[in-house]
Amino acid sequence: GILRLQNFKLATETTEPPVTPLPKVTKFNVSTYNCVDTRFGGKINDDGAVVRALASSINLLTEAPEAVRNAIRVARGGKDKFLVWTREDSKSQAILFEKAKWSHTTKGNVVFGPTSYHGAVVAVLTHKATKLKVQFACLHMPPSKIYSSTAEAEKARKKYFKKLIDALDPKLPTVIGGDFNSSNVESWAKEYGYIAAPTGATTNSGKRLDWLLIKGGQFDKVKVIDAGKASDHKAVKAQAIFWRN
Repeated sequence: GILRLQNFKLATETTEPPVTPLPKVTKFNVSTYNCVDTRFGGKINDDGAVVRALASSINLLTEAPEAVRNAIRVARGGKDKFLVWTREDSKSQAILFEKAKWSHTTKGNVVFGPTSYHGAVVAVLTHKATKLKVQFACLHMPPSKIYSSTAEAEKARKKYFKKLIDALDPKLPTVIGGDFNSSNVESWAKEYGYIAAPTGATTNSGKRLDWLLIKGGQFDKVKVIDAGKASDHKAVKAQAIFWRN
């Protein structure tokens, strides 16, 4: 005879666990700030309060030698909480990021000239909450005083900006920040599809030299923050917003 089990059915399909969609929007605070290198009269321990007040998970720092970077990391809660990418340990461009919110993937360097002091550090970081990869570049352009004229200096800085752009991955959402030593950056940025965070002057002398640029997203809540006696530059902070397709 045949034993028949009541309410028995052959399984025709396997059920897969539901896939949780990734968030479509990534938002974070990003800032840029010239700390004033100790070789130019800056102090080691006076920038921590400035950077802490920026409350940014990404900090694009210029004129930030190792001693200054370490003091800032301690002020932000400890070296284990804020990690740093630099062009070299001896160079002063730095991408300081919050470990709890970002993981690092790749890093690159760009040297501008005419001295090795000026250049850029590039890092691709992954936003832990949304898994979005974002490309960051922190740069410092040479000042006009080391050239024979302002026109020559501007020509060189525009060339160095193109050198940086050529080194970036054009497919990734990107934020660039730093001390450009130029007030004409907005026109350069537009050529390559970047939008500048709207600010006024960013130095105590009334010049707009420090910039935040974004591609593939937009800035909101832009602020220029006075650094007091810590720097002759003001800090620029913004909320970066990216959308996933």
